[in-house]
Amino acid sequence: VSYLADAPTTVFLDEAEKRDQATLEKLYPGLQTGVVSRDLSGAKVVAKTESASSPPAYYYFDVAKNVYKPLGSAYPQLSGLAIAETRPISYDARDGLEIDGYLTVPKGAEARNLPLIVYPHCGPASRDFLRFDYWVQY
Repeated sequence: VSYLADAPTTVFLDEAEKRDQATLEKLYPGLQTGVVSRDLSGAKVVAKTESASSPPAYYYFDVAKNVYKPLGSAYPQLSGLAIAETRPISYDARDGLEIDGYLTVPKGAEARNLPLIVYPHCGPASRDFLRFDYWVQY
């Protein structure tokens, strides 16, 4: 069962999938991880990692043999470039309503007196969450 909060969250009902997810989280701490595809036996897996400041990367796992191999990045051209951090924020609107959002500040800059670009989500039936967003990074 999956839902979106500041990050995608999954509650596992299958113990084998729960173990696979725990393994991914140990291998890639601080990153959002998850299985993208699995063969019919469940022993071979393609997994994805990412964060707001780390482009998606894909890995092949042979669960039975405990073999892990990188497949590649979704954005290999960004390798070695400075990726900005994104963090959740909230602020009070003029009418007192608290508004949640995400702030991305250029790498090495202080979050003060910078030009502002507002990048709204596609609501009202959707929401943004902490993930790598190439438009925001651009």
